[in-house]
Amino acid sequence: MRYSKQFLFATLFVLFLGFAAAGYGQQNWQDVVYLKNGSIIRGVIVEQIPNQSVKIQTADGNLFVYRIEEIKKITKEPIGGFGKSVHPGRSIEQESSLGKYELEVNPLGFLQFGPIVDFGPRIGTSSYLYGHFRWTSLGLLGRYVTSEGGEEDVSMGCMALGVGFKRLFVNDYSPNYPYAGSFFEYGWGSTSGYDYYYEEPWTGSHAYFSFLGNGGYRWNFSGFFVNLGFMGGVATETKNEWWYNNYPSYKTQDSKETFFIYMLEFSMGWSL
Repeated sequence: MRYSKQFLFATLFVLFLGFAAAGYGQQNWQDVVYLKNGSIIRGVIVEQIPNQSVKIQTADGNLFVYRIEEIKKITKEPIGGFGKSVHPGRSIEQESSLGKYELEVNPLGFLQFGPIVDFGPRIGTSSYLYGHFRWTSLGLLGRYVTSEGGEEDVSMGCMALGVGFKRLFVNDYSPNYPYAGSFFEYGWGSTSGYDYYYEEPWTGSHAYFSFLGNGGYRWNFSGFFVNLGFMGGVATETKNEWWYNNYPSYKTQDSKETFFIYMLEFSMGWSL
């Protein structure tokens, strides 16, 4: 198989990134209030009135209320570690602008290898596990490659389904932040065309699976966001055959290849 070593390395690398990010996103978190007098209170914020006060409950059940003027900063930290700061005048949900679900669309795929739609729930404080759909046959670049640089008249009907993970690196310095993730997809479909040399119509069938990683930067606009980044990975074919329509029982098995995929990511969506 072509690129077998590169494929194995890239696959393991993408899986490592995904599991590492997932492990980070699933840690147990706690609220930490840093007071201007030097005191540090750890627990769970049970009430927060923006620009007025914060009520925090400690592990032993005690409740403490502090005015905003007394607070230096508030952080969301993993138990036993360090985390992100949150402006004391805002709630943690307001600061992160993260919804329980995200719907994301990548229209740039129309110019590349097909538009992408992702949807899924938030897990942890700033990570998402999502379902993935790509309408491969609507990508202009994909159609160009399939038609051998436009030399053949080829019709396509292809799509892909998968799952993915995305980690958002929220911070207290800006409502915008970087992101990174990875996803797996399984694609299948058919192609058809006309062999002008033999004057015969033909049909093809193919299937593949791919592992990709992606990363970039997100801009937030009150529940609406825009991502700009890059995605790349490897794909390997599991099926690649074609036949003349007048001789469907005589199928030609083309070689199954492993190849690299690179795409720019310009997506937009909503936090729900």
